[in-house]
This record gives sequence, structure tokens and C-alpha cells, in this order.
Amino acid sequence: MIITSSLLPRFIFAALTAVFLISCGGSDEDPLLLEKKAMEKMQADNKVEFYRAFKVALRSYAVDSTQPGFAEARTALLGAAGNALHVMDSASAAKTNILEMAANAKALYDAKDVLLKTDEDSLPTILESIFAVGGKGMAASKDQNLFSGFGEDEEHLFLGATYYVSHKVPKSFMLYEIYRVHDERLSSTEMRIGSKLLKSIAWLENKWPYHAELAANEYIALFDKEKSYLLSSPLPSLDTAATPTPEKAWHQWRAIGYALLGVAHMQMEDKEKQEAAYDDFALFLKDAEAGGLDNELTWSIGATVAVKNEDKEKALAYLGKLEASTVLSAEEKEAATSIKKYVEKRDNESALNSIYDKLAIAKIAGSYAVHRANAAKPVERMQQTEAGKKFTDLSQQAEHLAPLGTGMADSLIKKTGDKIKDLFK
Repeated sequence: MIITSSLLPRFIFAALTAVFLISCGGSDEDPLLLEKKAMEKMQADNKVEFYRAFKVALRSYAVDSTQPGFAEARTALLGAAGNALHVMDSASAAKTNILEMAANAKALYDAKDVLLKTDEDSLPTILESIFAVGGKGMAASKDQNLFSGFGEDEEHLFLGATYYVSHKVPKSFMLYEIYRVHDERLSSTEMRIGSKLLKSIAWLENKWPYHAELAANEYIALFDKEKSYLLSSPLPSLDTAATPTPEKAWHQWRAIGYALLGVAHMQMEDKEKQEAAYDDFALFLKDAEAGGLDNELTWSIGATVAVKNEDKEKALAYLGKLEASTVLSAEEKEAATSIKKYVEKRDNESALNSIYDKLAIAKIAGSYAVHRANAAKPVERMQQTEAGKKFTDLSQQAEHLAPLGTGMADSLIKKTGDKIKDLFK
């Protein structure tokens, strides 16, 4: 086809329109959007849905829901769980008919679906439910003053942090809890710092670097904004062997943000972002030096920057410290030894790849920060109170029943199918 001069403007317009539509159609490939979709998909996981349903059941004790079938579903969820446990027992299963198994599996899923129509954050918190059910004696106790300002966001954060530290529950429960936290609604600067820190670490561990980048940037910005407050109410030192000044402690904690930001940039496919990681690490080292932070995290990042800058002497010095570490695993120390060999051969590309693959900077940064934040023993302090102990017990019920609920329902469905197959043998 020959494009005449009269057709040319129309052709150009059509071409530009096509390019515009293609670019709009490709917006789904935005990495932040893709990560958000992955987060939402995680919330639709069967175990997470049962966990959410059990939490709705716990949080609804203090209110009378007007939703049709809600109270029945709450009772049915726990009742079906009890029946299912009986049916799943090997001795009982032999005597149980197909319809009873199917009915129990269906009851679990039906109850879950009804309860999930209610957003758990439209209900009182677990703690508020405890106070309400506990009556005036509980409400008048010192516990209530202790937990004033402990709303749904604080509860999500507390549960998410507890799950992260314990490693005893499915990771998806921890991710769900911290995903539900609205940082701007948290009641203190320390809580907001903790949330942004935990989110950045968790998103990195789940390979969601763009959300980790957002959280790390917000973490750093919060330290700059709240510097005066943090100097007057300093966080604990990240170096357990030292008692730094508030100024040094502030630099230590802000440094963690640059470490996490650098790892987020390294996880991205964007080459420019990957290169920006070394600028982040340089800022980490600047803050670490100002804060007197000299540990495995400093040595790991120091080695990374030194290798990148082809500073063989500094790189070998940092790697030597990592080899002698009493904190790193045997595998990580072996990695430091192998990286030293690359540096000595001036094979900087292989050295950098090994640092990235085998020296988990985000893991080291997270473990230091979480360990020191946990030094205040918030869980232990909470459990020393009547309400705190009940809160822990109730949240553990949801945490244990959720996988059980999924397993029971799935097992019942499988057992039903097996019984049907047996009829045709």
C-alpha cells in the first residue's frame, strides 16, 4: 500500500493511537501493580481465608451482627471443626458415611464464606472483645489503661511481628497481618518505625522489591522527620556491646533503612536501580561509621562496596572479619572465604555475584534490627497482664485452627472421594 500525502496525517494519528493503546494496555506490567496483585492473591489462599474467618469469629464476640446467618456461621465454624476432627479419626471414619463427610466439609467452607463477608476491621479488636466479654472487673482493671490506643492497626502489627519472630505459623499469616497495617494510623513513632522496618524486610524476603523500596524510603524519611523526638527518646543500640549516645543510635537505625533500600534495588531487574544500590550502601556505611556500628552487616556491605570500587585491600579486610564471625552460619563464613579467592584473582564480577547470592544482607540487617527491637520484650510484657495473656491465647487459637480448618476440609473432601471410589471396586 502506498501512503499518499493526504493519507499521511491520518496514518500518523492511527499509529500514535495504537502506540498509546499498547502503552496503556501494558500498564498491568507495572511492577508495583504486579506485586500488589500477588499480595491480594496471597490473601485468597485457603489457609489465610480460614485464618481470617476464625479472626472474624473471635473479634465478633462483643457485638451482635445484623448480617443474616452470621451468628449461625460463627457457631457452625467451630462446631464443624469439632465434628470434622471426630470424622477424621481413623476409627470413626470407617463408620462414617459419605454424606456425613461431605456435609462436614461443606459446613466448614460455608461458614468460612459467610464470615468473610465481614471485614474483620469493622469489628472490635481481639483485646476490645476480651474487655467486653470480661465484664466490668476487666474493664476497670489497669490492663485497659495499658492497652489504650491499641487499635486494629497496632493489633495487626503486633501479630505480624510475633509471627515473624516465632516462625511457627505459615508465612502467609504474617504477610496478611502486616499488609493490613495502615502506618499513618499507628499511635506512636516507634510503632510506625517498626511497621516500615518489618514491611521492608518481609517484602524483600518474599521478593517484592518495589514495595520494599517504598517501605525503606518511608522508614528513612521518618527518621529524618522525627530526629528531634528520637534523640530525646532513643531506640536501643544495634550494637549489643556498646552504649552509644542518642545521636549515634539514631545513625545506626537509619543505616538499616539504607541497607534494606540497597537490597531492594539489587533485587530489581532495572539496571539503573541495581547500580543505585551501591549509592545506598555508601550511605549505609556513612551512617554506620557515624553511629559506631561495626558488625557483620557493616562488614558485608563494606565488602560489597569495596569489591565494586575495586579496592582489594578493604574488601579482603572486611571478608576476613566475616570469616572470623561468631554470628554467621558456617555456610555464610564459607561464602566469605570463596569470595576472598575471587577478590585475590581480581574477579570482581564473580565476587559481587557471590556476595549477592550467599551473603544475605537483608537477612543480616533484619535479624539485627528485629533482635534489638525485641530486646524490649513487648510480648513478655503483654503476657504479664490478664488481658494480654488472653489476647495471646485467643490469637494462637486462630493461628492454629486456620491450617487445621483447611486441612480438615480438604481431607474430608479427599476421604469422601476415596469412599466413592471404593463403591465402584
